Amino acid sequence: ALSVFGATRVELANSQLFEVRASFVKLSSISLAFAASSTAVCLDYPEADYFRFQIGLKGRAITLASSERTEIDANKACITSPARASRMICEADHERLTLRLDHNSLRQKLTALLGGKPREALEFDCASNLNHPRIQSLWQLIRFLAGQFDSTSTELSPLVIRELEQAILVSFLCAN
Repeated sequence: ALSVFGATRVELANSQLFEVRASFVKLSSISLAFAASSTAVCLDYPEADYFRFQIGLKGRAITLASSERTEIDANKACITSPARASRMICEADHERLTLRLDHNSLRQKLTALLGGKPREALEFDCASNLNHPRIQSLWQLIRFLAGQFDSTSTELSPLVIRELEQAILVSFLCAN
């Protein structure tokens, strides 16, 4: 499970009371990961080849990356860039959804939108305000896609899933 979610180390505040619920869906350019734990937990993540957009669904967490400390709750999300290792400290009963965006796919999408390659490496502010209209649009797309994977009555065609995936890449770039 740790290899699927990408954590290299997990510390539990109370292993006796530990319960976890988790799910993971990997598409070609993005992945969605849901996790909830009954006890406080600290997770270490290495540098990776994707961006992490961590959204709090319930409770609070903090992500530490480089020298930045970013709160995650109902109004604040966190973006961790590929070249940064990070630590996520979650309070008990915290629930989160993480959108992973493949670095190369995001860079290719930006190149297509700009009509040329960006001169600098892609880097985004760590803190993200979930009340910003563009972030809300991104969040709606993410929730819709996640809802489709949770549904037992609806099955989207692979073409529709691919187009939603591309819409999320574009929305992420526009929002950040």
